[in-house]
Amino acid sequence: MAHVDALSRMPNEDGCDLEEASLRVWKAEITEADWLYSMQLQDSKLQQIVMKIEEKDSDIINEYKIINGRLYKRYKNQQLFVIPNALRWKVTHDAHVKTGHLSIDRTIEYLLRSMWFARMRNFVKSFVKACIDCAFTKRRGGKKEGELHCDKMEPIPFKTIHIDHLGPFPRSRKLNEYILIIVDSFTKFVIVRPVKSTNTKQVIAILNEVTSYVGTPETIISDRGTAFTSKEFERYCNDQLIKHIRNAVRTPRANGQVERFNRTVLSMLQPSTQDDRTWDEQLRSIQCTLNSLIRQTTGKSSNELLFRFKPRDILGNKLIQILQDEDDTIPITQEELHHRRLLAANNTDSKRVNAKKRFDDKHRKPTKYEQGDLVLAEREPASTGTSRKLECRYKGPFVVTEVLDNDRYVIEDLPGSDRKQRHYKSIYASDLLKPWCQLPYEEETDSEREDA
Repeated sequence: MAHVDALSRMPNEDGCDLEEASLRVWKAEITEADWLYSMQLQDSKLQQIVMKIEEKDSDIINEYKIINGRLYKRYKNQQLFVIPNALRWKVTHDAHVKTGHLSIDRTIEYLLRSMWFARMRNFVKSFVKACIDCAFTKRRGGKKEGELHCDKMEPIPFKTIHIDHLGPFPRSRKLNEYILIIVDSFTKFVIVRPVKSTNTKQVIAILNEVTSYVGTPETIISDRGTAFTSKEFERYCNDQLIKHIRNAVRTPRANGQVERFNRTVLSMLQPSTQDDRTWDEQLRSIQCTLNSLIRQTTGKSSNELLFRFKPRDILGNKLIQILQDEDDTIPITQEELHHRRLLAANNTDSKRVNAKKRFDDKHRKPTKYEQGDLVLAEREPASTGTSRKLECRYKGPFVVTEVLDNDRYVIEDLPGSDRKQRHYKSIYASDLLKPWCQLPYEEETDSEREDA
């Protein structure tokens, strides 16, 4: 009983002298070399090699050697200790993890300093690919993967448009802080409008204005800004029978036409603005200038491809207007306009072929994924004010739930995954993905060639 007084239960024994006792603890010590040797003795395949050496088998003697009872491999003028199959994972783990997660070749080089085992390259390659720490922190070396995808240009103005926001800028007198830029994929006709915010209502209002005189486009290409991912914008596109294509995460090249105009508009706006409160007043003249310039891709100006006449230059002075060739203001025939558009479409396709070749030559072939594959996605850079050098470069794993065109994939959190944030689902291009850790190394048949 726990509450019983110990004194009341004292045993009635005679007193005696206590003898000092010493306890000696024997510590078993074994070196790593002895441990490896003991495991070598338990490997049946290695013992067969030892037996053949003792029987003077010429083929085996040329490859292996026994030193102090241990089995060694002759390799490039070296004597390398032969590792039993049961210890391959252990020695590979030590060589890879404890040396700072070296690459496959470096890990093999480190192992070959003192040891060897059959099919080492395949085993190490599989081990490194299954290393979770490497998967989350290391980017893939070599050329960045990716291909430039270009559709054949159709000579139809405003069939496909690109749209994006530029900003924020200092708040103007009219309370504008952003610029909405719309670019026609064929004519490169650009529409520049100042807006107060990036909400969906203002985007739809400007689109309704533009479509009232150029028609409703078949396709709208945008980034993944909140104005274009909202339910309201999705309903607008559905009601107007517009196909809306949103870029993959951090893939601005898919909306490259409007991204290029963003830089151009900004470069023209900066030196033209004298007062931060009046920058939006410069956009009208910038739009007019851009649409009157001859494009390298089409060989024509946007105005020439969109209109049957050449609009008057609102920036020109009276002297320029007087000296202007009167033929420039005479409308052309519909046949001539159609011919110009066909020529511009052919020029655009030719330029795109050359651009695709230059892009593809600098990149390797994209990795192809299938539905159900597990992948990691590259993290988006964030400005936190602290160093992020040691943070993981990838997040995941995710599962590929849908394969889209142009090397794009819909990825989601694993079913039933326990994450703090809400269920994640997004579209990524292949160059921002990498395969998740592969399955462990599978034993090869004895008939396969040994690879060091």
